Amino acid sequence: MSVQCKPDGYFDTGTVITQCYAKGITDWEVTNATKRSTGSATFEYRFRPYPLSVWSPSDSQNLDLRIVSETSAVTQTAGD
Repeated sequence: MSVQCKPDGYFDTGTVITQCYAKGITDWEVTNATKRSTGSATFEYRFRPYPLSVWSPSDSQNLDLRIVSETSAVTQTAGD
């Protein structure tokens, strides 16, 4: 998984962040008494500072992020 927070601009306080991304691949397995399925999926989450605003490393508060969008896709499946 990779996480990126890209600076979106510069103000007199320095760099500001308005969104971050987390991207990756997850492997999964589901089983019951008679079947077993496995697969992989890609995912991407987009986060924004909360409350909705910008955040700067010079801020005295911690960076509080909330998920604003999620995208995923199954890339491989197999089953018994």
